[in-house]
Amino acid sequence: ERGAASATGERGAASATGWRGAASATGWRGAASATGERGAASATGERGAASATGLQGIAVITGERCTVQAGPGGICAVTATEVVWVIHPEAVLVQRWQDKKKWQTKVLTPKRGWKAGDRVTITAGKVIKHETVRP
Repeated sequence: ERGAASATGERGAASATGWRGAASATGWRGAASATGERGAASATGERGAASATGLQGIAVITGERCTVQAGPGGICAVTATEVVWVIHPEAVLVQRWQDKKKWQTKVLTPKRGWKAGDRVTITAGKVIKHETVRP
């Protein structure tokens, strides 16, 4: 319960599995995962990954070309132009990016036909690629 984990080096990994746990990874290609209810995961380096798969979790990404995932009732928050969103049908993605010195914002919800685990590449608020996960 209320655990915390942190990784700060290149390709570091942090995982928190308890209720309201928090995990943070700050290096290039770092990974952070929080699996408990209302957990938080944060990755700040380029090509990092953040996953908060418990109920009402939040996954936060600040680096380019990162991967983000949230569970039911969760939010993926991204401040980058390009991101890969691992879909959960009951999660949303909020993306902010800078376009000619002006900040843009887009809120995305899963489209009809997207399934849990599908990978969607988003660039500047637009869906660029959708990869269906095969069972």
